[in-house]
Amino acid sequence: MREAVRLADQARIQFMEQRQQETSRTGLVRPLLGLSLGPYGATLSPAQEFDGLYPPPYGPCGFNNPNNMKTKSTSFFNSPPPYLSTTSETSIALEEKAESELCSFHLGRLLVFAEDEATWSRIDCVMFETVPLLREGRAIRRAVGMLQGTMRLRVKGWRMKPWWVSFVYPEGKCPEEVWTGGPRICMAKIVNEMMKDSLVGANSEFARPSALGINCTQPEFISSLVNEMTDALGSLPADDAAARPWLTLYPNGGLVYDITTQRWIRHPEKGVDSEQKYWAESVLSAARRSMPANGATVSPWSGIILGGCCKTGPAHITELGRICYSTRV
Repeated sequence: MREAVRLADQARIQFMEQRQQETSRTGLVRPLLGLSLGPYGATLSPAQEFDGLYPPPYGPCGFNNPNNMKTKSTSFFNSPPPYLSTTSETSIALEEKAESELCSFHLGRLLVFAEDEATWSRIDCVMFETVPLLREGRAIRRAVGMLQGTMRLRVKGWRMKPWWVSFVYPEGKCPEEVWTGGPRICMAKIVNEMMKDSLVGANSEFARPSALGINCTQPEFISSLVNEMTDALGSLPADDAAARPWLTLYPNGGLVYDITTQRWIRHPEKGVDSEQKYWAESVLSAARRSMPANGATVSPWSGIILGGCCKTGPAHITELGRICYSTRV
């Protein structure tokens, strides 16, 4: 794992040297090196980044658990709140246990990099990506807080890198259910629990991310999702809203994955060129939803990081750059 960081840094150095020779210019922008950490579901087979079906103790039900084939759910609860029964008390305890186990999973991986000074010094930012569950988002906040506490005791002046949590929204919705068979967790709750300072005040182990975002989601959903995120962020109490995180936005390229054939399928009405143009316009449209509106003079976001996820390539980014520069965004 550490070797991957060293190789990425080596590639960055070679790129800078090559660019220096080609342009004979000084002051070239140094590419940033991001440590990409996926969700626990990425370690499962089949992978569970999109469905969020985690086996105990990480969740209520794994994808391949034969005892739960008829009741697969991402929630520990079988009925709507308020949770007052003894059964609900058990569900709350299991939920807390799952969050704790997910925290340990993420903390263990973070320590692999943070405990090696050479590796940590090469990293510019840490990205928790394709997270399907709010439960896991809270666990990540706690893991980062625990990492900070641990490393500051060991290394004087140690600092956490800028970091973000990027959620995935298959079909435009969070995979996590409020209760089994019930509605999905709403965007307002996700933003609130990822950004509110009360978690930090109640338990110093919780840290607040530098950015919050969306990735690995189809482009047709991102404008409405960003609109919901921006409204939710702007509705936070003043102390929480003052944090003003960055928005990270890097959707999929627009192809659809066929789980039967295990292949990516292009939309029959879109050619390659129109697909890239549609993708870039979708990203730009979503980015505009994060800007001040309804008479506001300041966006609740500090800035925006745009990019691409699955099945995007240099041509997609080139097209995005072209329309951003042409429209002066």
